[in-house]
Amino acid sequence: MKTSKIIFTSYFSLVGLILISIMISGFAFNHKNRNRHGKYEFINKSIPLENFKHIKINANCLVIIQHDSVSTINYTFRKNKETNSVKNPNPPKYNISGDTLILQSYESNNHINLHTKKSISITGNDCRITLKKLNQNNLSLTGTKCDLTFEDSFNVKTLKVSLDDSKMHYWNFKVQNLDLTLNQSRFYGNSRGTIKSFTAKISNNSDARLPKALDYNIKTDESSKVQLY
Repeated sequence: MKTSKIIFTSYFSLVGLILISIMISGFAFNHKNRNRHGKYEFINKSIPLENFKHIKINANCLVIIQHDSVSTINYTFRKNKETNSVKNPNPPKYNISGDTLILQSYESNNHINLHTKKSISITGNDCRITLKKLNQNNLSLTGTKCDLTFEDSFNVKTLKVSLDDSKMHYWNFKVQNLDLTLNQSRFYGNSRGTIKSFTAKISNNSDARLPKALDYNIKTDESSKVQLY
């Protein structure tokens, strides 16, 4: 009996020590994280832009686009409160040629928040684009090696999309007419309400999950997969 009591006592003592060690380690980790995040200040910067109608987004850009009362590029960088050192202080690289805003790669690999006050069209190459709070009659979007996301607040009457080796996701956005061309690409999502007219050309191992429409005109090849729902 005495031996059994010693074994049980030692077992529970060991379990207790392990639990205490885990609690102490967790406290130290959380304390370290709070100190690490607390010493940094995040600074938002905004650059006013001249008028543009088309956006060209180049490689390695991560861009969020939305309508606003003014056109600006917005970005964030981090400042160390203790040393006053700044990480990634350089703004995104861009230029305006004619009516086209050209976004270059952003060295911090952070998101660029682009606000536009006018209707736009978009061309993307090897980049990630999120569209939200866009409300315009027509939108033309061309993507090569792009990852595109549409958010709920997206509202366009006629949407024309051409994707090459790209993928696009949309969730409950509102559109009346959709013209879609897919080449070795993926297109997933649904729409708020029923689309009036849906035209699509889907080829070269593409995968599409298409929303309801009153009128369909879809052309596809044997290598591609299409689902209607």
